[in-house]
Amino acid sequence: MAVSDETILFDLEYRGIQDFITEMEEGLFVPLCFVDRIKRIVKREYAITLVEKGNKTEVKDGWFCSMKYKDSEVRLTIK
Repeated sequence: MAVSDETILFDLEYRGIQDFITEMEEGLFVPLCFVDRIKRIVKREYAITLVEKGNKTEVKDGWFCSMKYKDSEVRLTIK
């Protein structure tokens, strides 16, 4: 089952992305396979450009915005 951009946005908003974006210091850890999509959604909805920063973490598996993944993670911060 495909997860829509709206579902991802809802999940990000539920997690408090609006407060997070205004106070972003640490960054948002995002599985590498979702980085481009998250950057696109945040750019479209909030007019904020996120960039990849820092080193990739070790490979993990879990759930991110209602989607299962097995991937390394990178940190996204405001450009």
